[in-house]
Amino acid sequence: MREHRYRGKMIGKGDWVYGCLVELDYHDSHDYVKESQIVLQNGHIYKVIPETVGEYTGKDDDNYKEIYEGDIIVDTLNPTCKLEVEYKEFYHSDGWTSNRGMGFDFENLFSNNRVRVIGNKFENPEIQKVDNGK
Repeated sequence: MREHRYRGKMIGKGDWVYGCLVELDYHDSHDYVKESQIVLQNGHIYKVIPETVGEYTGKDDDNYKEIYEGDIIVDTLNPTCKLEVEYKEFYHSDGWTSNRGMGFDFENLFSNNRVRVIGNKFENPEIQKVDNGK
């Protein structure tokens, strides 16, 4: 069974926090509001920027760093191949993939321990342009 753990950047400080995700959707006096909060195991609740929330893939890179949705990874045998980690729902199943889509053998990289996190799409604009597979 896959562990459901999330990360998000705190509003104000910009630090990453990790834990369970709570999403609140409500109407204030004028607008519809979507608010994400990360609840840590010790009971602390932190408001995070909703766009930065990403789920843990259940996989670690070759340096034992946890890989989250929104991370940019490289194939260590081909470091020019940059991929953004995404979660997709497919016709018959769902699972982790990359910006290359279903034709890319994402799981093979993990089974051969060839993955390294080089940043994420939120903090590293210089690497945000990932390889589109062409």
